[in-house]
Amino acid sequence: MEIEIKKYVLEQLNGQCIRRKRIDVLEFELETLMSQADEKAREVIEAMAFSHGDGEHVQTSDISDITADIAMGYRSEITDQARELYAWIRKLEIESERLDKYMGLLNREEAAILRMYHFEGYAWKAIAKKCHMSVRTMMRVRETAYHTLEECYSKAQECGIISIE
Repeated sequence: MEIEIKKYVLEQLNGQCIRRKRIDVLEFELETLMSQADEKAREVIEAMAFSHGDGEHVQTSDISDITADIAMGYRSEITDQARELYAWIRKLEIESERLDKYMGLLNREEAAILRMYHFEGYAWKAIAKKCHMSVRTMMRVRETAYHTLEECYSKAQECGIISIE
């Protein structure tokens, strides 16, 4: 179980930048979907309401029940897509916020070391140099930070908040 927690913490740290990019992309797609939904529904209704063959009777009401049902079905499909996108976004946001919160529990030095490595792409030796410490000291600080994050995620797992597989 301890190895699983360590692996999970590293996955969370290494995936944070990708997670934030995915959130941005999904938010864009959700916004685009919703802005186009009403426009497309109107187009479908208009196309169906005004399409008829030569000599056919044109209904005098705005739209037929069948047309309205089709448009509502289309709108429902878009709403389902929007809900699915929102659910993905929210799941990613919660994971990201949880990691940010747990990182906030670290001391400034620990958090800086993990951010430089996992989020900014620095090598361990470069981090030690930048932080004005030996590599050995930096590794000790890093391990303390990992241990603190492992404890946070372990508590969340024990409470049933997260599932670590």
